[in-house]
Formats: sequence, structure tokens, C-alpha cells
Amino acid sequence: MTDKQRQSAQVFRSGAFEIDLGTGELRKDGQRVALQEQPFQVLALLVKRAGKVVTREEILRELWPAGSAVDPDRSLDIAMNTLRGALGDAADRATLVKTLPGRGFQFVAPVRAESARPMGIEALGRKRLQALAPRGGNSFLRWGPIAMVFVLGAGLALAAYVLVKRAPTTAARIKLAVLPFNNLSGKAEDEHLSDGMTEEMITRLGRLQGQRLGVIAATSVWPFKHTLESVQQIGNRLGVDYLVEGSVFHESNQIRISAKLIQVSDATQLWTESYDRPYTGILSIESEVAGSVADSLTLRLLPAERARLVAPNAKSPEAHEAYFNGRYQWNKRTPDGFLKSIDYYNEAIAIDPNYAAAYAGLADAYIMLGFYSISPPSQSFEKSKQAAVRALELDDSLAEAHASLADTRLNYDYDWEGAGKEFRRAIELNPNYATAHEWYSVYLALTGKEKEGLEEIRRAHELDPLSLTIDADSALNYFYARRFDEAIAQCHKILELDPNFGLGHMWLGRAYQAKGMNSEAIAELRQAHELQPANPLYLALLGSVYGVSGKTAEAQKIIGQFKDAAANHYVPPVMISLVYVGLGDKVQALDWAEKAYAEHAPMLTRVKRDTMVDGLRPEKRFQDLLRRVGPAD
Repeated sequence: MTDKQRQSAQVFRSGAFEIDLGTGELRKDGQRVALQEQPFQVLALLVKRAGKVVTREEILRELWPAGSAVDPDRSLDIAMNTLRGALGDAADRATLVKTLPGRGFQFVAPVRAESARPMGIEALGRKRLQALAPRGGNSFLRWGPIAMVFVLGAGLALAAYVLVKRAPTTAARIKLAVLPFNNLSGKAEDEHLSDGMTEEMITRLGRLQGQRLGVIAATSVWPFKHTLESVQQIGNRLGVDYLVEGSVFHESNQIRISAKLIQVSDATQLWTESYDRPYTGILSIESEVAGSVADSLTLRLLPAERARLVAPNAKSPEAHEAYFNGRYQWNKRTPDGFLKSIDYYNEAIAIDPNYAAAYAGLADAYIMLGFYSISPPSQSFEKSKQAAVRALELDDSLAEAHASLADTRLNYDYDWEGAGKEFRRAIELNPNYATAHEWYSVYLALTGKEKEGLEEIRRAHELDPLSLTIDADSALNYFYARRFDEAIAQCHKILELDPNFGLGHMWLGRAYQAKGMNSEAIAELRQAHELQPANPLYLALLGSVYGVSGKTAEAQKIIGQFKDAAANHYVPPVMISLVYVGLGDKVQALDWAEKAYAEHAPMLTRVKRDTMVDGLRPEKRFQDLLRRVGPAD
């Protein structure tokens, strides 16, 4: 073979090994051998000049040009060791690649050129990523781990996209889960980075052909962090066809992110890639660099869906780092976590005032403050609405922001038509967003659309199968449909999974009360309160059933507790109203309900369907309140 022929060839074979330069694959006996980008490039240089000595200087000049952000000599040594490991070729008894001290390296085994093989999904993914990787300069590397979100998302999106395209048009929807990325550094301060990568991948893939590709929500994959369960066990529990596994290793100024796509049925690894980059801290980068990377990914992968594949990232890695920290705190689902997440989101916005995703995160956090009665609606829901509106001004394609805005339209503005419109828009933009389906199901239940509500909560469960909150909202749907026996059965299922889940006990108690089983209701509501004593709703519901059961002293004691507590922190007036409802004091119940209306209490959206207030329905004041809150008939 002439040197010209060797240089133009794309596939080389040496013994059992096949080196495919077109796809970037090393194969042994037809099976792919995992090999990172740089070691493969070293191998490519050597095999193209098989039999000849290639000096260290030539390799460094070709693969680590001047200005690289890494130590070239050390990187070459690491690449050679990795390459020898992949080839099973020890340096002291090399049969493929010899080291010639003071001179360089030589591929000594016989080599022959062959025609290129057709590309499969894994090869196609590698080639696309190679086409994007720069061969010189360090502008891409300066972006560090934030740029890797784009590149990693590209590979995963490509893999998922090819799977979707391969599936017959009549086939069932493909389902995929991104398992929590492992933090291999072992440092607690890096948990937000690995968790942030997980959520980024779920969000990115969730926007990809939602009608044909289902992506499991984050809340259902967190339980598998550091799991010892097998691929098949996890796949069966989540009901998915494919899993994405990944890891993050951060040491000093270096970071490695790895990911692979696995078929659940036989644990076949379909796609894998690792990215080694310098971690130079949280650096600024010119906006056009990030934009060009995002453009390249969408143009090369899914031109028709580019808007949905582009992650709403910040213009600076500092803002993105703060956003990751915010999501990490929010996912703790504690009052302290919500408050800390707000601080981080505000930090991200201070760095990048046009960071739409940070505003969407802020909207979610303020909703939780309102939901848990940590702050008055005028502070929580009003701020949530402002943040959601701002997020959509910056990026109208954010499903999360539309869902948050829908929730505030419903629970704060009492704008039922506007809420329905925003819920539907969120689901249209991202059919894989489980929270949007869940919240929309509650909306439908409260508007009396029983069948549609149950269908939406079924979809939410399909996307987030391990979420007990979604299971509890299934009970809510049955309860507001006045199907109390089914609500009770649903709660028993929940409590079998987690006997300490407060919402399960609450809805079970409510269903018992609706059936006139007050002793059983008291037992369940008392347990809910004991499990979560800081939640005022559980105490108010307990007080109400005390009142209905004739336990007046106990009910009055709870009213006293609320009034005393109000001197030190916020207590929703609606909680006191609920206890007076149970006591049968209609005047006080409606007086406190008016106070709740004055502050736009979210609980008032329940009054039209709730059995608890049936005794107030003949009252003119109640009918007037109902007209103001809605929904309209």
C-alpha cells in the first residue's frame, strides 16, 4: 500500500483489531472497544504511518496545538497508557505499538486498509460529536463543564432521536430514564454538579418528540442514586425501554463526564462517550461561542426541532453554576431548601438578568413557599407570577414557566380560563413534563371534569411512576369526584409503599370523614399532623373533624393554637375557617373565609367541590364567595 493510499483510507485492520477512522471506533473481533477521543486520535496517527516512527513532537503538534489548556506531555502519556490498555499491549512486551525512547512511537504490527462499514447509532453519534470538536485553540475548553452539557445533550439527544426514527410509526411510545449521574469525586460540594447534569439531560430529552419518546421525571429517578439494582430491575420498576447512566469526576482543575445509553431488555450498551475538560472555575465566555455550539447541535441533530432542543442556559458559567445550586436545594423539598434555592436563583439572575431558566426556577420556589404556607400569598404567589411572566418574556418556550404561571393564575388570581390555557400550553411544549400533567389534573378535578382529570393524572404517573405526590393527587381526583371508596383504596396503596407519607394519611382521613367515619378520620389526620407538625393544613383538618365529632374543646384548642402562633409567624386565615366549619359556626367560618379571600388564599379554589363545606352552601355569603372564586358553571 502506498503512503497516499494509506493516508486516504478510512478503515484499517490489524489482526483482530479494526480501526474505523470514519466513525471513530476501535473494534476487536467485531465488538466495539471503549476508547476515548484522544487515545483514538493517537492510534489513528500511528496506524496511518504503520511501520514508521512518529515522534512525540509530531503527535503533540497535531493533537495538542499551542494554546491548549492542558499539559500536553502528561496528556500524551495518559493517552498512550489508555491506548495500550484498550489494545492489551504492554509497553515492555509490545506487539502492536512500540515505544522508542528518545524518538517516539511505532505501530509495528501488519496493517491493511479496508472499505468503510455502514454506521450504526453508536458510530453515528461519535462521528457527529467529532465533527463538532475543535482541533485547535481553547475557546471551547474555556467553557468547561457548562459546554459539556451541550455536547453530552447532543449525544443523548442523537441517540434518542435515532431510536425514535428507527421505531415503526405504529409502535408503542419509547420510554427512557436518565439515572442520577454519579459524583465520583466523593466531595459533597460537587453533588450539585452531578445532580444538575441529571436534570439538564432530563429536560433536554424531554423536549424531544414528546408524543413518541417518554422521559421519566427526576423525582422518580432520584431513588436510584447509588443503587445496586440491575438494569433490568430499574427498567421494570420505571417501565422504560432504555436507561441513561452517567458520572461526573472533578479533581483540581480537571473534570470528566461520562454517559452511556443502555437497552433494558438485554442490558446492551448502545452509545457511550466520555469528555475530559479542564475545570477552570466558573468562567465567563463570549455569548457567541455558546450560541455557536448550541446552533451546531440543533442543526446537525434535529433542524426541525431546534427550538425545543436548545437548553435555556445562561450566558455565563457563573450564572449556570448558581442555577445548578438552586435546583439542588429545591430538590430537597424542605422549607429551608426552598429559601436557599431562591437565594441561588437570585444570584444567577444578578449575574445574568436575562437568564430565563433561573426566573422559571424562582417561580417554582415561590409556589412551594405558598403551598407550604411559609409566606402569605401576596408574597409567594405574587412573586411566583412575576418570575414566571419574566421567564416567558425571555423565552416563551419554557414549559416549566407556563406551568408555574398556570398555577398562580388558578390559585392566586382565580383566573380559571387563563390557568387552563397556560396548563395546556405547558403540556404542548413538553408532553414529558409530569408536573404539568399533575397540576392540570387537579385543575380538571376542581372544574368537575372527572374523566379528563383522571386521564391527566394517569399520564403524570406514567412519566413519574415512583412519585407518591402524584399518587396522592390520584386520591384527590377520586375524592373530588366523590368516589370515596376508590380514594380510600388509593391511599392504602400509597401507605403500603410509605407508611410515613403525610399526604397519604391526609387524603385517607378526608375520605373517611366524607363517609361519616369520623373516628377513623381523626386517627389518620392525627397521624398526618404528627408526621408533619409544621404543616398547618393537617392540624386544621384535624380540628374540623374534631368539631364534626362533637369534640368541641379539642377543636377550640386548635383555634387557640393558630391564633397564638399568628403573633409570631404567618398563619393562613383559611385554616381557622376550616375548624369553624367543623364546629358548625357559619358566621365565624365565613368571616375567616373572607379574610382568606382578601389575601387570595389558594385553598379557596377547592370550595366548589369540597364536601367539607356542604353545610355552608345555602348561605348567601358563601354563594357570593363562590361566584368570586369560581369556577363558573
